[in-house]
Amino acid sequence: MTHSPTYDADAILLLAEKIKYEGKLLEEVYPLDPKPYSSSSYPVVYLVDGSEPKFVNYVEGAGNLFGDWRSGFLADGTPLVLVVTFKLLDMFIEWVLKMNRIEPEFGFTGKIKQLKKSNPTFPRFIEERPWLKERILGLYKTLAPYRSVIIHRPDFQIDGNGFLQITDYDLKNGSFISEIEINPTELQQFSLTIVSVVRYVSGDWHIDPYQEKVLRHNLDNLVNFHGITPALGQRQPLYTKVRLFSQDTDIQHIDTFKIYEDVAKHYPDRDCMFDLQVLIVRERVAVDAFFFPCTDLEKGYPEWSNNINIDDFRVKIPDNIDFL
Repeated sequence: MTHSPTYDADAILLLAEKIKYEGKLLEEVYPLDPKPYSSSSYPVVYLVDGSEPKFVNYVEGAGNLFGDWRSGFLADGTPLVLVVTFKLLDMFIEWVLKMNRIEPEFGFTGKIKQLKKSNPTFPRFIEERPWLKERILGLYKTLAPYRSVIIHRPDFQIDGNGFLQITDYDLKNGSFISEIEINPTELQQFSLTIVSVVRYVSGDWHIDPYQEKVLRHNLDNLVNFHGITPALGQRQPLYTKVRLFSQDTDIQHIDTFKIYEDVAKHYPDRDCMFDLQVLIVRERVAVDAFFFPCTDLEKGYPEWSNNINIDDFRVKIPDNIDFL
């Protein structure tokens, strides 16, 4: 009889206790910022005259990895990052098995067989996303032997560009089995994927449409390691912020579809999303302000403003406004 696990508060506490060290380490190695721009930065600006948008150059990303300890660590520490990330995944898999009243076997091969035989129920966050579940299992199955190579024998090397090559041999006769090469971007995407999934399951983080796209895009780029095809077809997402100056007090007149087209045209290879700040101005003085998160704008172009209460999005007029 199949046991239906209960992923209650006690179960989540157990997970948090298991992964607290590995999760913290990876979050330090790869700074995680759900949104790449500070609250005061607006890379896209529409002036009062209604002209075409101005795209202001801000550095996208959570921070520069170069110039601090991370760049030096990642130059030589990629095997450790892979091992720690896989350990995080392995502890998560063990937790799922135990929640399904399956005592995890010792060794990855045994656990992989248990997963295939029992088809355990994962937490709701994953069960609601079959594409995520099958790719997590694929990553676990593919990368398990290479984690063992790094730990037990030195059949791996790192080139000058940070590419990690791992070769698996038969321990009995020394014959070649397989090898993989992981570049720095793939390693980062693997680490961020596993950390994110664990944090979403634990409730430490809450996924939004942008982060969902990040997760799907990263998994598409990891197809060589999970082996699941066809791809999800997720273009690299881009989150930005738009500031619009207007003398028209009727927010309904703002054409968000036009804004979306402008941003998409500027970034043709990206899947664009944006928050929108509207500043009502009189003679270069802001007299009212509204802020619409991308999650609300995603509810439907172009008539999003007909479906919401505008007053709910009124905010404090920001200080030090740059009118360009």
